[in-house]
Amino acid sequence: MIFSKDDVSKYIIRKLYTFFVYYVIDAEVETKVIEPLAQIFRDNNYELKPVLEALLSSAHFFEANTMGGYIKTPLDYITGMLRSFELHTKPANTTVTDLYAFWNTIRTTMASLQLDIGDPINVSGWPAFYQAPQYYEIWINSDTFPKRVSFCSVLMNAGIRGSKLDVLAYTNTLVNAEDPNALIDELIKTHLVFPLSQKQIDIMKSSLLAGQSNDSYWTQAWTTYKANPTLAANINNVKPKLTAMYTYFFNLAEFQLC
Repeated sequence: MIFSKDDVSKYIIRKLYTFFVYYVIDAEVETKVIEPLAQIFRDNNYELKPVLEALLSSAHFFEANTMGGYIKTPLDYITGMLRSFELHTKPANTTVTDLYAFWNTIRTTMASLQLDIGDPINVSGWPAFYQAPQYYEIWINSDTFPKRVSFCSVLMNAGIRGSKLDVLAYTNTLVNAEDPNALIDELIKTHLVFPLSQKQIDIMKSSLLAGQSNDSYWTQAWTTYKANPTLAANINNVKPKLTAMYTYFFNLAEFQLC
């Protein structure tokens, strides 16, 4: 009797749309997206897979105004960082005890960001998934945002249980790291949904140029480092500049979006 009502399919599709796309559903989205997906849902005996295939491969899903409207959950944020910078693999010579300690540190960090994985705060789950009108915006507040920034800082400096973001090693994987413009452009295209403003790019670039106006300053510094990457003077010349740039990058509001 319940599933004989079309409103049931529409209700479930709205929930899926809110989770995967955006939490604002206007009349146009209702007509052009929700209702057709609800029809697919009913036609397939309420099987979710055909609906998700249709939604996630639709032109609407890839439209510019629907991109980047989702604030990363603590799970997305932390595991995304670890995967993006290839820190999710087991460190060399890690014992079982160390590995579980690493996992527990990640779990407790997520809990401090208000998502204790596997332990929702009540039977409704975490408010960011259902609480109108804020939805995902609940993840960012005066308590959690500094902790997100702190996580990135610790990952770059002290590291977490043997996993550390080596800014030198990571930068070395970029295609044209000696060119400050190309370096920043690749970071943006790899890790962000939106392009940055020229002002933001200039701030990142100023970290690499350390007050110099010519791009060749960074090119020379990086080339010198690459020629002798074990020399302390070379390391100390480029590492602080890269650390400052990545710190600014991770602090961007755009870095919180997916």
